Amino acid sequence: LSPDAGKTWNKLFADPEFEKTGALGLFDANTLVYTMKGKGIQRSTDAGKTWAKVSELEPWGRVIRVRKGIGYWLSKEGMRVSKDQGATWTLQGTAVDATIGPMFDPKDENRFAAAGNKGIFTTSDGGATWTSVGPLPEKFSLPKPGWYATVDWDPGRGIFYASQMGKGTFRLETK
Repeated sequence: LSPDAGKTWNKLFADPEFEKTGALGLFDANTLVYTMKGKGIQRSTDAGKTWAKVSELEPWGRVIRVRKGIGYWLSKEGMRVSKDQGATWTLQGTAVDATIGPMFDPKDENRFAAAGNKGIFTTSDGGATWTSVGPLPEKFSLPKPGWYATVDWDPGRGIFYASQMGKGTFRLETK
């Protein structure tokens, strides 16, 4: 964590398990959440100095996504949503076989995208139903949830971009 725009850094977690299964998110400079195998969702309101368990859930996306103060985190059951800076989490929608995302359409609050080993998916109903829009590039894999890979979306043009360490960047047009 850097409290001064990268001039200095503080390591938040000494547990080696975090390197394998950890995921992190921030709502503001002081409010952070994380999860890792066996820990549920932990929350800090003092920039990571102390942590309190707020849920038994273990989302699997590496990073939460925050839009308009609402946190979204993928899980095996569907998107987990927090409207109170990570203090509580509810289920929104149905499961999607994805570990990267959700990605947002800035013009439509019900339209999301997500990606995983089985491909790229979109929803236009807030996650109630998901539609496959295409596979990930050949030999592209996500051996651990989100490790060493990224997928992003240009919803206006219907284009997805995927990259992975040691491979090029790929483009998938869906329109």
